[in-house]
Amino acid sequence: MEYIRINTPDPRRVFINGRLSGSTNALIRVEPGTHTIVLGNPEEDAPDPAAEERRAVVRGTTVDRPLVVDFE
Repeated sequence: MEYIRINTPDPRRVFINGRLSGSTNALIRVEPGTHTIVLGNPEEDAPDPAAEERRAVVRGTTVDRPLVVDFE
């Protein structure tokens, strides 16, 4: 397993590869590899169509050293 942390100023749901995977500002476990990250709509549990999409390669992480992706 690998670990990723998505940082945002305000709490949001996180969708990884189209699936609800957790919340921002917390550790999320993922399989190794390349993932597409989209923030959720603040008012519902669905990806925000206006949100920026990020791709991240997640390998060699640990609980203490997750991959960190910052959204403004």
